[in-house]
Amino acid sequence: MEPLRSPSVDSEEFLADSNALYHCTWGSPRLRRLENVLLINLTLTNIGTSIASVMVIVGSFHGHWIFGHAGCYAYGIGFGASALASFNSMAAISIQMYREITCRLPRGQTGSKLRGVTTYLLVVWTNSFIWVIGPVFGWGRYILESTGTSCTFDFLTPTLKDTSFVLSLACFGFLLPLLMIVITNVRLFRHIHMVSSNLKKFKVDRFPTKSQKLVRIAQMTLSTVIVFVVPWLPYVIVAMIGVFGDKELLTPLVAGVPVLAAKTYPMFTPLLYITYHKELRSVLMRRIRRRRTARFPQRRSPVSRGDRINVIAIDLLPVTESRLTSCGPDEIMLSEF
Repeated sequence: MEPLRSPSVDSEEFLADSNALYHCTWGSPRLRRLENVLLINLTLTNIGTSIASVMVIVGSFHGHWIFGHAGCYAYGIGFGASALASFNSMAAISIQMYREITCRLPRGQTGSKLRGVTTYLLVVWTNSFIWVIGPVFGWGRYILESTGTSCTFDFLTPTLKDTSFVLSLACFGFLLPLLMIVITNVRLFRHIHMVSSNLKKFKVDRFPTKSQKLVRIAQMTLSTVIVFVVPWLPYVIVAMIGVFGDKELLTPLVAGVPVLAAKTYPMFTPLLYITYHKELRSVLMRRIRRRRTARFPQRRSPVSRGDRINVIAIDLLPVTESRLTSCGPDEIMLSEF
């Protein structure tokens, strides 16, 4: 069977969109704040998966994997760490938003926020790398996928090392962050509902502005999780079938389609950022307008601004009989202005 070809254009779009959002977030003083560090980190993880996908693009054009055994491990670690860090970043953002809304820090405690963000980043990347570098030390291994153009962890070999590696990866890299996200978002929306009910009792119709902003970010995080889980869940199911089920069910097509679907999630997260983050959307649109103006400058009319105003004023003047002079049966001209 001919290997399935991975779409290269999508990966280029992933990289372009994520790179643009990273520069918008990090390059804007309005967005370069501690509250947005995890959002920047989430964008970096999408850039990481897009860069790792370049190897898949090259393999797809050649019709087979051309980077050898070492390249297979490099791709597995790079793409796996970025994907897990993306999911862990979503969990960290959910926890951060929950703490920001339910137990706000007093003003002047920037150091506490900095330590908290640093702790989040350390936990995110530690919990990402620790579950993908196991094959380097003999715990599990990376093999070619059924497409023949990329690599994945071995979920087909029924050995203790491979099985325990796959189960650990699924539990701590996928299910644990998902559980944390679900718990924090459920508690967060319960808290929002409770506060909203209390505000209605005192006839207050709206949340504070900062709380509204955090609620939008929480909604964005929940939507991003859905976008992440929907493509990756079939891949996890295929891996569990490989570990516990009938391996004959995993034909190249059945095992290959979830793999390709799982690699599409970075394409949708930038769209969610723009939809829910108003400041990011305004900064991005301002940059787009600035670049469009620089690339396609407006041509100046040879008529000066004052002349244009006079012409417009003349056109708007009412035409009366005193201002018209008949010059003939078929000709009328303006005699005075």
